[in-house]
Amino acid sequence: MSQTSAPSSTKQKVYPWLVVLAWAFMGTAAMQVVMVGMGQYFKPISDALGQPISQLAFMLSFGPLVLSFCAPIIGRLYLKLDSRVLLTLMGVMVFGAYASMAFFTELWMWLPASIILGAGMAGIGTIGAPIFITNWFKKRAGFALGLYSILIAGLTMIISPLIALVIKTFGYQTSLLIWAGICCVMYFPWVFFVLRFKPEEIGLKPYGYVEGEVEEGERVISADKGVPFKKALPTATFVFLVIALVIMFNHSGWMSNMSQIVQAGWGYDIIFGGLVMSFYTGAQFTAPVVGWLIDRIGAIKTVVITLALVCVGFVALWLLHDITFAVLFGAFCIGYSSVNMKMVIPLVVRDLFGQKDHTKIYSFVFGIGQFLGTWSVTLVALIGEVAGSYDVTMVIGFIVTAVALCSILLASATSKKLVWES
Repeated sequence: MSQTSAPSSTKQKVYPWLVVLAWAFMGTAAMQVVMVGMGQYFKPISDALGQPISQLAFMLSFGPLVLSFCAPIIGRLYLKLDSRVLLTLMGVMVFGAYASMAFFTELWMWLPASIILGAGMAGIGTIGAPIFITNWFKKRAGFALGLYSILIAGLTMIISPLIALVIKTFGYQTSLLIWAGICCVMYFPWVFFVLRFKPEEIGLKPYGYVEGEVEEGERVISADKGVPFKKALPTATFVFLVIALVIMFNHSGWMSNMSQIVQAGWGYDIIFGGLVMSFYTGAQFTAPVVGWLIDRIGAIKTVVITLALVCVGFVALWLLHDITFAVLFGAFCIGYSSVNMKMVIPLVVRDLFGQKDHTKIYSFVFGIGQFLGTWSVTLVALIGEVAGSYDVTMVIGFIVTAVALCSILLASATSKKLVWES
């Protein structure tokens, strides 16, 4: 075997990590600048149009809804079409819709833009990186996804204040155009020159692949082994997995309301509310440690640990929210819900069903979870208002998270009966 084609070659060792780096920049551009960063434009746009922020937010809420329907479709298209073509088309849709907002003069214009954003984001956002990275890593996939998560967190910390600075300096319309251009530079070169859906497309093997290696004990994760998509759906394992994932997707409702709950519910000021959100985000900086755990003990046992930490966070906020440190600690623990979304869930799906149809199964359950979690922000706020106390939302958070944890354990137990096929 030639040196260039050997799995131990320099290219074999380095290229998978370039894929991780590529997705860090692409994910930051699409998810953090366009989706998350859009919140910084709400007030200036609202002031310019003379419309309430709530109505603008409502128009943009259709994006995640469209994303939930499109994600399973894009997951299947990745298996049939050149990923570079798909990623280019989706990038044009996302950044084109984002830039076009600079020219909007009526509130309704944000509705079609939101729909285009959601459709374009379907293959870039939460499903894109996990699918590509799990294709490129037979071993150390957990660490690779952890590295991806922490790179995004670091880039976001740098870029978020810069978005505000550009808005303040040039106005929101010019800022949208400037950041659309920057996002294109962060996104398209990686698509054109680096990314491939699978390493075999350029004559490589997944990271950690050793020809002829025999593994014992756990099921071997390989590109051609696993439960076929159609056989996975009517199983108890799939049902328990969906129950757990829907709950984990709904954790975003507590995250989005956290600052409001801290202020309106427990009497803290806005500065402390911002600090609470920083502690929530801080959990993402432990992603490499979570990835290391996944590589050592598996995704199932790791998600049990992270869900247990989320449960601890809800209990701390429920019983000890009068103590400042307890609030910060609770927010940090609940922050592992975000770690689950970015890196743990995709590998849980792979551990349960194998790599064979991972793209189809993961994108399908992602679409279900995204759709059923779309209104979680409104539901959490509504429960607090109707109950007259936000304490009850923490009790509910603990209960549903415990249900998710039990569902994961049941999914793991029933998966032992599944037959993996080549």
